[in-house]
Amino acid sequence: ARTFLEWLEDRGHRLVRAEKKIYWYDPEHGVYLESEKLRRVRKYMNACPVLPKANRGETGFQSKLIVQIEGLLEDDPAFHDKIIDTTLRKIPFSNGVYCCETQRLVDYDAD
Repeated sequence: ARTFLEWLEDRGHRLVRAEKKIYWYDPEHGVYLESEKLRRVRKYMNACPVLPKANRGETGFQSKLIVQIEGLLEDDPAFHDKIIDTTLRKIPFSNGVYCCETQRLVDYDAD
């Protein structure tokens, strides 16, 4: 599960747990989305070369991996405050974040 998480992070994804909820930063969306169940991660499991090829598409294998991933995520008590501080007066776009104060498009870092 750790290797898969590292593979996802190398591609710009971030998974965070805050107050018993999991948030997923998917570079395709450009924002953190609440993810009650990590069902959408299955498509990445199917494409992940670091997972055993024979198991990638097996639902049972994927379900066990999701449970392991959820167990590995440590709670970040400051996450909600960071989200407010980094997104206040900003509008997300696929190629960055528009800052209403500076009236400029800036890069957004998932961290």
